[in-house]
Amino acid sequence: MEAAEHGIVFFDEFDKMIPTRNNSMGIDINQELQGQMLGMMEGTMIDVPYMNGSGNDTVLRMDTRNILFICAGAFEGLEKIVRKDMQKEGSLGFHSSLIDCSDIEISEDNIKVKHLMEYGMKPELAGRLGAISVLHGLDKEMMKKVLTEPEDSIIARYQREFDYENQIRLEFTEEAIDVIVDKVSKLSIGARGLNAVIHEILEDALFEVPGMDGVRQVTITGAAAALEEAPEYTIER
Repeated sequence: MEAAEHGIVFFDEFDKMIPTRNNSMGIDINQELQGQMLGMMEGTMIDVPYMNGSGNDTVLRMDTRNILFICAGAFEGLEKIVRKDMQKEGSLGFHSSLIDCSDIEISEDNIKVKHLMEYGMKPELAGRLGAISVLHGLDKEMMKKVLTEPEDSIIARYQREFDYENQIRLEFTEEAIDVIVDKVSKLSIGARGLNAVIHEILEDALFEVPGMDGVRQVTITGAAAALEEAPEYTIER
């Protein structure tokens, strides 16, 4: 309990519990969820149900004052609110003119708590966010690093799968990596699209290789990554 009371709680897709104008059907339930979140984030004592293993639930008292809450999400449409506000500010005064904010991106310099409130966040909850950070999308070079550098990268996982089950090497050419990154970039869903794209490329090989004799290496070329050709199989007799 002591460790948990000094932990980090990360809420992914936090924006989904905010009743935007495009999601008016869920206003009641979303407002209730925000209210429950506010109670925890304010720093208070909460009751936590606990299964003690004997079939009887017990309730533990937990202090949330020292817990770090991180609320992350895409917040689609928030940039329009920020740009509209900047246009309004730029048009005030006798000598001002309407400025074009269409190319301005959200940053720590221009986003404010009031924008989150206009987006649909309860004022009390928005006020509890001590710091607002803006993350930038991955460019192609960053995407390539995500794909190849971590020990548990998607490519490494598939390589281990081929090696463990069939003792086969799986290799991707540099051109194939570039094609994969280009595909994922066009999807505009970030690194989460890497697994789907690579699985589609390897789908036939995953099915065919176990039934083939003598295959020792599967090479994914640029054409194979583009689904224009089959992967190259290196066979040893």
